[in-house]
Amino acid sequence: MLRQSTTGELIAGKSAGDVRMPLAPAATISTTIEVLLAIPAAAATGDYEVHLALPDVWPSIENDPRFAVRFANADDTARSQRWDAATARFRTGTTLTVE
Repeated sequence: MLRQSTTGELIAGKSAGDVRMPLAPAATISTTIEVLLAIPAAAATGDYEVHLALPDVWPSIENDPRFAVRFANADDTARSQRWDAATARFRTGTTLTVE
């Protein structure tokens, strides 16, 4: 998911399937997950923060952050990485510029 740094506009991507299934139970191996994301032509230019979000699969609670998967990454202010409990998204500290 991309979040425009100035306007807060969100652009969501889509994985090919449920990304929970191929994940290893521990950090013993690497897993690559491909997420397709198209930036709309009308999207605002500027910097976008890259966020990760994994909401619940059930439509009745998918927008409730209490049921989202929380990533184990610790907050790291030096790298601009943090968990946002209100939105159930992890800010990765990576920025993408749209021109």
